Amino acid sequence: MPTGNSYSTIQIVLKDGYYSYANINSAVQATLISSGAYLINADGDNVFYFNLSENATYYSCQIDLSPVPTSLPSGWTRPPTGLYSTSGTGLPLGFSFVPKLTIDNSEFGKIIGFEAGTYPTQSLYTLQSILSPIPPQINPVSSYQLRCSLERRLVSS
Repeated sequence: MPTGNSYSTIQIVLKDGYYSYANINSAVQATLISSGAYLINADGDNVFYFNLSENATYYSCQIDLSPVPTSLPSGWTRPPTGLYSTSGTGLPLGFSFVPKLTIDNSEFGKIIGFEAGTYPTQSLYTLQSILSPIPPQINPVSSYQLRCSLERRLVSS
């Protein structure tokens, strides 16, 4: 996550289980909350700068990365503790960087359709929507069921 003059690494560990995109995104958001890597808007809602979702049109996983502001928007507040709190490392200085996602486990990468690596590869300042380049295996089909009638009917007149 972009903070101060650099990036802070937040490690996210998923326990063994069956996950949907929404489950993975919720786990990421829970970790961001515990790390203080979010802001609170004027309505009191948590604002996250990372979102993982399904893109059914392209049969892919979509990762949206929004720029973290350099200062609080009007009416917004910081979390009570953690990175973006007043006692934390703070918001990015100078430029609104987007977070980076590092996939260091190739098996997890297969699940969401990304190879091991960092996305985006460089520091960027604008909204990034990244589609997985390979088909995700989040819900792999492990069996098919085929029914066929082999009945033969002869019709005579």
